[in-house]
Amino acid sequence: MARWGSPARGGVFVLWVLEGCMFGPTDGQILATTNSTVSPWGAYPGANATVTFSARNVSTGAFQAVTSTTTTTGTYPAFGTSWNTWFAPTVTLPSWAWRVGVTGRRAEVRTTSGSNQLYSFPADGLECMLSMSDAGAGATEAAEVCGADTSPSAFLFTSDYRGMPTFTPQSPVDVPRELEHSRVIEMQGVATSSTHWYFAHNDSPQLVRIPLTSSLTTHGTWDAAAVAGMPSVLASQGYDHFGDPDEHGGFIYVPVEKRSKTLPGVIAQFDLSMNFRGYATLSDNDAPWVAVDPTTGLLYTSSGGCDVQTVQVYTMSFDASGTLVGLAYTDERTLWDRGGVPVEPLNRVQGGAFSDRGNLYLSVDGRFGDTCPVGIAGVFGFEAQTLHKEVYFDVPYDPGNGEELEGLDIRDLTNAGAPGIGGPLHLVMLDNDEWYQGTGTDDLYLKHYLAAAGELGFL
Repeated sequence: MARWGSPARGGVFVLWVLEGCMFGPTDGQILATTNSTVSPWGAYPGANATVTFSARNVSTGAFQAVTSTTTTTGTYPAFGTSWNTWFAPTVTLPSWAWRVGVTGRRAEVRTTSGSNQLYSFPADGLECMLSMSDAGAGATEAAEVCGADTSPSAFLFTSDYRGMPTFTPQSPVDVPRELEHSRVIEMQGVATSSTHWYFAHNDSPQLVRIPLTSSLTTHGTWDAAAVAGMPSVLASQGYDHFGDPDEHGGFIYVPVEKRSKTLPGVIAQFDLSMNFRGYATLSDNDAPWVAVDPTTGLLYTSSGGCDVQTVQVYTMSFDASGTLVGLAYTDERTLWDRGGVPVEPLNRVQGGAFSDRGNLYLSVDGRFGDTCPVGIAGVFGFEAQTLHKEVYFDVPYDPGNGEELEGLDIRDLTNAGAPGIGGPLHLVMLDNDEWYQGTGTDDLYLKHYLAAAGELGFL
């Protein structure tokens, strides 16, 4: 499993590679309690250099020294140069280093030598680096493959840590339930603004806008909805498929594909009145969903195929009027499980959305089994910064009868005046009557989930 470092780090990234490694503690390492000890160690290209192990003070936000040591005089050859090991005293992290979660705590640590920041690694980082060295790779290439996505930081967790809420279905969970209408055929996903729903469907690709205060259970609401079709500049090129959209900064971003996957995916930008503004091209032909991290402004998507363990990250560029004009591929980030290992492969990632805290939620239709082996399905949540999995819950559905999980949205609608709807997580399930059974009209089930009491602030 290749893990790529961030090209966005630019020249600094190369300096981290050349100026040393921290192999312990590892990114994602689990400690029994905050009183457990850690043993910082690594390698540095120089003897008798001072190495400082630091942790972020959660009160001030600054890194503070915890312990220090000097590199050894003995050398180890790797990547065409000589490396000196360093071993800092075993320490217990101070109380000021531990950030409180819903349960448990997490800490962020780094190692420096002077102004130089050393690279951090996941659990198999040292083994990976040695293997790459034996294969004749360069140090930069090896660190790109083996290093932690969060480098130069490594994140440590207590064994009871949970950084995101637990979710329970509202009662009733489906509002609407089994809704048939021409504007829900091939429904792909949903986004919200503070005032409206935005649905994307593909009978003939359309965005559908409905006020939050309107009842989604009545046909009259859907009859009166505002709609926007595939922009002509994209239709003329052969694009014919909308994915799960997202709202960010007063715009709706829609992933657009050609069903045959013979054209690169694009992201189309609409204003909140659904006027088309512009588009930009992705580096891949797959574009099942899009989500913009509100804490960074970076745009995320992934493959909708089999064995997904990473998400792709892009930097957006705009003209003076705020119209999207470009997407620069920035990074491929690994989705992590506990203990610093990649999450189990996900099949058919259908939707994505960020919370205001920057936590990423994905909907996975792993049971549908048309193009991928049947696997795990439901909703996954990955914590901001680390992309460590903190949420998973199953969603009951029947793919054998054509039911399919689609996109999702994150916005607390508890006091938004949406009839019969509350909670912060909203998931589309589609009953594919028209496609699967060859008769009838597709049915929309929009599922809603509540955060556990006292945990909404960790959304």
